[in-house]
Amino acid sequence: MKMKLLLPTLILALRGAQALVARDASCAFQLTTTSGIPLGQLDDGQVRTNLPPATFYLSSTGGITDAQGRGCILTRTPFPLFLLHSIHTALTSPPSTAQTSQFQCDDGASPTPGFSISCDAGTLSHDGTSSFFACATGADATANIYTTSIDPVCTPLTLSTTTCRPCPPPPPAPPSSCPLTLSNGAFEFPHLIVPISPLSPTTAYGTVFAPSISPTRTALFAFDIPPTAAGKTCTLVFLFPLQSALRTSSFSLGGAASALLAFARLAAPPDLGTTFATRPAPGADYGAVRVVPGNAYGVVSGACEAGARVGYSLAAADAESELTYFQDWNPAP
Repeated sequence: MKMKLLLPTLILALRGAQALVARDASCAFQLTTTSGIPLGQLDDGQVRTNLPPATFYLSSTGGITDAQGRGCILTRTPFPLFLLHSIHTALTSPPSTAQTSQFQCDDGASPTPGFSISCDAGTLSHDGTSSFFACATGADATANIYTTSIDPVCTPLTLSTTTCRPCPPPPPAPPSSCPLTLSNGAFEFPHLIVPISPLSPTTAYGTVFAPSISPTRTALFAFDIPPTAAGKTCTLVFLFPLQSALRTSSFSLGGAASALLAFARLAAPPDLGTTFATRPAPGADYGAVRVVPGNAYGVVSGACEAGARVGYSLAAADAESELTYFQDWNPAP
């Protein structure tokens, strides 16, 4: 592994283009119950179990429509609800507009918002609740779907799908070779690597060959740019080969697969006596880079500061990242 300035350089990075796809605002999915029974629809849009699977569409705002473009809603029906077990309540209670919560899709209806699908199990939820109920219709062993139980014989269940899960993509697999191709030219390795720590703010550690970067440890680098670099372009490069490709170097990520590192220019280079308390003021902030073994990273490019000593810092950009490595002089694999 090396952190170095490359001069001169002409880097042509040919990488797979990431197309910008204009995706439909909704995502198609089908639903099954806890026991694997599919949800279908009647011609009028009612959603029932034990029918041929129906296709629904979830919008980015949490509304659902069906394949005919009908808005899926949770119905509201005024009492009395003429259920056998509740006749007495219906006859003795004043009229109400309580929500019966039946899930169905109606022509001209605006979709009820608040639906979502979980990443892990693909579970459908409404307003954060994944509990639904199947209430028998008495017709062909089908059941309507509700978000609340309307009868003691209703069966609690969950609804799930194998699509539309909002899961983040997995991290890319390390490539077989570094994606940053460096042209032949002069390389300048750091002449000082000075560790500093807020835990020992007045301790001067001098220079090291194996810097350690963590939330409590930062490494400062000093590069000497030769006068012959005048008029050329310098690029700060961080090479991070696979461990299996290293001959005389090694690294540790503290058990993680990657590290989020913050690169920055210093207003002045460090020296052997630099401590956390006397560290140079920050210069340009180059942002954070998620580094993964098997890659090379071009951090910043610009006109070479011929004849000058320049300084950079390398720090952990979050509370979990750790990296310890040996600064090797051998050619990158």
